[in-house]
Amino acid sequence: MTTIKKILSGDIFRNNFLRKNIRYLFLIFILSFLFVLNGAYGDFKMAEEQDLKKEIISLKATSVYLAAELMQLSLVNEVYNEVKERKIGLSKLSKPPMIIKIETEEQK
Repeated sequence: MTTIKKILSGDIFRNNFLRKNIRYLFLIFILSFLFVLNGAYGDFKMAEEQDLKKEIISLKATSVYLAAELMQLSLVNEVYNEVKERKIGLSKLSKPPMIIKIETEEQK
């Protein structure tokens, strides 16, 4: 009989070799399944990593844009123009600020 006929007729399960090693065949099947599952999980994680890298690049670009905008808004002229537009009533200092020191009795 050929091997295909033995498989189809069920003679292969009557074989003494197969009955003795069924545990090992089952172990090989489980390990093969875990190997395939691990590969799929690795592919999933790599795709997730690529998505996160794209998000990081996008967030870095947004950060640079916002930092440049903040620097522009914090310029003295911009602040002065904003105060002037809102009519807050503040003006530029004509004299530089002075430090007032008060000596206490403990410091003398």
